[in-house]
Amino acid sequence: MFINFKSSKELVLIRIYEKIYSSDDQEYFFVSEIRQLCADEFSTIFTRKIIADLIHDQTLSAMFFDDDSETGYTITAKGIAAAERYIAKQSADLVAVPAADRMVGLGDNRTDTANLIEALENAADAVRASNTVPEQEKWWIQTHIQSGIDLLKKGKAVTLSAVRSLFLSPLNAAWKAVAEDNLRKAIEIAVKAIRVWIGY
Repeated sequence: MFINFKSSKELVLIRIYEKIYSSDDQEYFFVSEIRQLCADEFSTIFTRKIIADLIHDQTLSAMFFDDDSETGYTITAKGIAAAERYIAKQSADLVAVPAADRMVGLGDNRTDTANLIEALENAADAVRASNTVPEQEKWWIQTHIQSGIDLLKKGKAVTLSAVRSLFLSPLNAAWKAVAEDNLRKAIEIAVKAIRVWIGY
């Protein structure tokens, strides 16, 4: 099977980006963990080649530990910017989408789309109002949700991978970070609205 190296690099960067911003304590990743983030799609050798190329691009950096254990890798500021560009492109680019990545059609006449937008706006407000979400994480969650809302309002179709990147990942992070029960309820409602919208 042919594997596009450029797309593979983008996937690795996106997965590391999403994991770091949805985790409270994990900052560095070993090769095996990076493979797991990508659902073990790549071999160890291929993953190391991707990592080496990302380090060359200065989008990943290596961490060498004192105990001579395996090298860890983390995303750089340049990598964060690149991952966010890739996610935005992933949500807007409808060309050459893999057949297995089902499209969800949008339209002004879809009542569930209007309900989803309202639920997402309420979830974003809940994150903004929470006192337990770190400011940097608030920014990440709200930016992704708002990007998704903007896409929905344009009435374009969207892939399920974009739904995961723009909605489910940040909402999952929000649910973990928001401690207030009344605010958590808005996040749960948004997740249910997504499930209705994609027919899951």
